[in-house]
Amino acid sequence: MKIRQKIKGNVKNLLHTKNFKYSTLSATFTAIFISIVFLINIVCSTLVQKYNIQIDLSSNQLYQISDQTKSFLKNYNKKTKLILLGDEQTFKNGSPYLLHMYNISKNIASENPNISIEFVNLDQNPNFVSNYPNFQLNSGGILITDDSNNSQYLPQSKMFTQSYGDIHNQQHQIVSNVESNIAHALEFISGQNLVKTAVINGHGETDISPIAQQFKDNGYDLNNLNFAKDEISENIELIIISSPKADYTSEDISKIEEYLNNGGSLVYFASATQSKLPNLESLLKKYGIAFSEGMVIETNPKNLIGNSTNQFYSLADDSNKYTENISIKNAPIVVKSCKPMHLEKINDAIIQTEICATSKTCAILNENDKNFKYESASKSSFSVVIGTQKNINDKKTTKVTAFSNIEILSAMDIPNYGNGEFVLSVLGETTDHKSNITILPKSMSTPPLGINILQVTIIGFLFMAVVPTTIAIIGYIVYRYRKRR
Repeated sequence: MKIRQKIKGNVKNLLHTKNFKYSTLSATFTAIFISIVFLINIVCSTLVQKYNIQIDLSSNQLYQISDQTKSFLKNYNKKTKLILLGDEQTFKNGSPYLLHMYNISKNIASENPNISIEFVNLDQNPNFVSNYPNFQLNSGGILITDDSNNSQYLPQSKMFTQSYGDIHNQQHQIVSNVESNIAHALEFISGQNLVKTAVINGHGETDISPIAQQFKDNGYDLNNLNFAKDEISENIELIIISSPKADYTSEDISKIEEYLNNGGSLVYFASATQSKLPNLESLLKKYGIAFSEGMVIETNPKNLIGNSTNQFYSLADDSNKYTENISIKNAPIVVKSCKPMHLEKINDAIIQTEICATSKTCAILNENDKNFKYESASKSSFSVVIGTQKNINDKKTTKVTAFSNIEILSAMDIPNYGNGEFVLSVLGETTDHKSNITILPKSMSTPPLGINILQVTIIGFLFMAVVPTTIAIIGYIVYRYRKRR
């Protein structure tokens, strides 16, 4: 009995000692602190998953979407699914390309409640492919479909293309078109800003199919048209003529003129290597667009690309309505094999604009000129792109735009050049196509957030030595202070 009372008394005394009180208080606060940290972690994790909160530390905001896309998504009102073909974990933990597609898709979906994301593993759901017989669905792609069964399929191969660097440093790199492709697929499905476009063929025109997807991705619904069997339908908003080898007949020209006189739009791509086209060039001359024989060459080595005098770059004039909204004002425009082109004043009824021109150090090289000398050649500036406009009446306007070289299209997908945005901006003004989601490709070769050896040492010393030591010192000071009380 005495032993029990003694033990009870010792326990009671222990509970009233300062050390026990301090230890209990310390343990209580530690437990509370750990609980708070745990709860904060749960809350933060929930918020990140629910609201897709991310911090993009890449140098070119690789995982973010542009303000143009966000602006478009604000008014998007169709129930649409972004179906990523694969498991979610595969996209999150797979290659950098899959992770990029995953993040861009998540960011697009987070901007509009009408857009949702699903994941379909084709290996586990083989019958899913049969629901979309018009597409060759493969893992790693994105299928976009709305509640009216309008669909677009984006294979992974289409969303990442190869680029070869800037003008003076032809380094290979991979660029992303993921945001552009998804945004324009949504625009296509929504039926907004689609330009019905007729691409003329049947005269040996240069095939633009390698770059046609760039037009389609930016709202141009391309359709082939052969005058031998087709007529220009009333819903055609733009005609494209791409450097034909054979001249157009007078009947063909009459059809084009009739279309233009009803307020149509025409874009013509020339080439210095094409044959003589007197009928077609006579039509263009009615709008003040004149051509000469030969090829434009650059005599200033600083403007050349490589060692070829017929391949060089120019800068767009951003003081006109065709290019005023280009985001990168000084991006070089790559041109090659330019046919000499210039403006001829017709009358005040036709508004003429020199959209882009070469430097003043260019000259004309004729094929049969064997005595050509760079030093003594006559040098001047030549038009690269000309835009004209003629008002038919209060409701109809004819627009004719001419490019002096079709090779300007071949560099549209190279992000270091300005060809892509430049061409689309010119076409947009020619057709009154006011899409707000002209999106430039992003380089996938951008370096990750990196730190050097000194920074690693400093950060390591900070978290492994300074922070723990500081906490220990503060704890010791608090302990000594409370012990003296």
